[in-house]
Amino acid sequence: MSANKIQAIERLRLKKDRLKVEEQRHIRNLDKHFSYLQQNYGSLLLDAGWTAIRSRFPSTLHALLPVIYQGLKPVIISFAWKKAKKLIFKG
Repeated sequence: MSANKIQAIERLRLKKDRLKVEEQRHIRNLDKHFSYLQQNYGSLLLDAGWTAIRSRFPSTLHALLPVIYQGLKPVIISFAWKKAKKLIFKG
């Protein structure tokens, strides 16, 4: 074999080794990112969903909040009154 062929083969081997190291680095990064997604997927989905709803219906939500509050007000007062009675008339 000539010296040029040996050098070309050696360069290919070095490139192959460098690419293997880079591949392992990318795999570690992907593992780290997938771990984060697995640990936080619930909160990420809720945040994304709430943001989508707010951006899509901002005026509707602001208009509905007082109506929702008026609808829930008796339920909240009733719940608070029952808890207060239990605390006052405990024994």
